[in-house]
Amino acid sequence: MISWVIIVIVLIALFIFLKTTGFRYGRLVTWIVGVSLVFFIVTFLYTSTKQGLNLATFDGFVSSISFYFSWLGNFFGTTASITGNTIKDFWTNVSDFSQ
Repeated sequence: MISWVIIVIVLIALFIFLKTTGFRYGRLVTWIVGVSLVFFIVTFLYTSTKQGLNLATFDGFVSSISFYFSWLGNFFGTTASITGNTIKDFWTNVSDFSQ
């Protein structure tokens, strides 16, 4: 129940954010910030509910934040590793063709 309340509050805040900043900063930046916020909120709620952590209590919320930042660091680390290996493989293949 608490996660649905959080989702509704976030969607209302996102709607207000998009309506108030759309003319000041440009549409692309506003959409990038909005999509990023939705990504972080959805993944936070997904990881918290997947682990069975209770967001209604303070200890559960702190545990959820701790677990989420650990998960997020692992996610970006894995993404960087995959990207680096792909680029390394591409340059290896390019040097094979030049000989």
